[in-house]
Amino acid sequence: MRLFAAAAAAVLLVGATAQAQSPMTGTTAPIASPAAPVVTPPAAASKVAPATPTRRGRSLQDRFDEANVTHDGHLTMEQARAKMPSVARDFAQIDTAKAGYVTVDQIREHSRAMRAQRRAAKKAATATTPAKAQ
Repeated sequence: MRLFAAAAAAVLLVGATAQAQSPMTGTTAPIASPAAPVVTPPAAASKVAPATPTRRGRSLQDRFDEANVTHDGHLTMEQARAKMPSVARDFAQIDTAKAGYVTVDQIREHSRAMRAQRRAAKKAATATTPAKAQ
């Protein structure tokens, strides 16, 4: 029991001595407490996000630019097959001018139209479904 009391007294004495210490004088920066961890932001946080991110984190414009290897603003069927398979699948519907290529604006317009069509179908399906009785 005496050993326990002596150990407890030593712990209290060390704790009191540690708290009695004063911070260094002459420093201009505040002293950080050991309880407050220093958090550094990840390197990716400093990068600017794309203007219109997609589910994969890249904008349509970025993906279009990557697929358009000729950099002329016109995506041909071959270029679409190589890098944008969903555009290649609907190429005939997107190419409303039948010019043999599509632009990023035509792809956007097609995407908007398809979203509107899906929303209308969903709305029609929920309107015809009878409500559950409570």
